[in-house]
Amino acid sequence: MRFQAIVMSHFLEHVEDQIGLIRTMKQMLAPPGILCIATPNRLSSLMENPYHYHECTHAELEEMLQSEFPRVEMYSLMLSAQFQEYRMLRRQMVRRLYALDPLKLRNRIPRRVHQVLFDLAALIGNRLIARAADRQEYHLTLDDFDIVEGSHAAALNVLAIAQLRA
Repeated sequence: MRFQAIVMSHFLEHVEDQIGLIRTMKQMLAPPGILCIATPNRLSSLMENPYHYHECTHAELEEMLQSEFPRVEMYSLMLSAQFQEYRMLRRQMVRRLYALDPLKLRNRIPRRVHQVLFDLAALIGNRLIARAADRQEYHLTLDDFDIVEGSHAAALNVLAIAQLRA
């Protein structure tokens, strides 16, 4: 079965063979099929995520797609100043948690154990962040997000649209 469009949101980073996945998606498209990808921007990630094999930059994703598709457009999901402030709270919490592991032992334990510890830390961290956010009275809306053309290092997510020839 072939498709006119495939949308892959926050999946690519969970796959070890990313170019292999992109090639598979390409084979599943019927010309002039479109592949849309949204993935975290490695340049603005707050932490190492043990569930992610590799988070891409705009340049990395664009290069992979251009090796398979004749037409590639790149976009950035940008955040409002208010949302950036909220992310700074999260970044501070993450740094405090990482400070508990100065020898980076998390990188020397089995992946599954690292994932369980990550989940526990995220649960605790999210509760603490929620309390801090409540005190600041953050009210996020759709207006806090903007999709802009091109590559921006501060983007929350890298967005790409790749198209086969007609």
